[in-house]
Amino acid sequence: MDSPTSETTSPLPPPIGPFVGAIDEGTTSARFIIFRAGTDEIVCFHQIEVESIFQKEGWCEQDPMAIMKTVNECIAGACKKLEAVGGKVEVRPISNKALSDLFQSWAIDGPLL
Repeated sequence: MDSPTSETTSPLPPPIGPFVGAIDEGTTSARFIIFRAGTDEIVCFHQIEVESIFQKEGWCEQDPMAIMKTVNECIAGACKKLEAVGGKVEVRPISNKALSDLFQSWAIDGPLL
């Protein structure tokens, strides 16, 4: 009788792309989620809390530079997790909040306020 070989216990293959990334920046946290394209399967994500500023009752503000920093850290964190299992990110999308836009200026490497 044949005995099992080491090939039967090899690590899982890398996730198969292509992948789609989405930024979800909300009132309490930001996250970058990587999905398998054409599906709702989450391959990995990275999430970080975002500091909120409450100057008046019912108001919630966030520093645009803090938003940019947190979102960029989430993108980098999720991409690092994907690459750690053999996946590869080729394009990183930019999204905007539902109620307010934050535009990126590549000339000044920061948001246009």
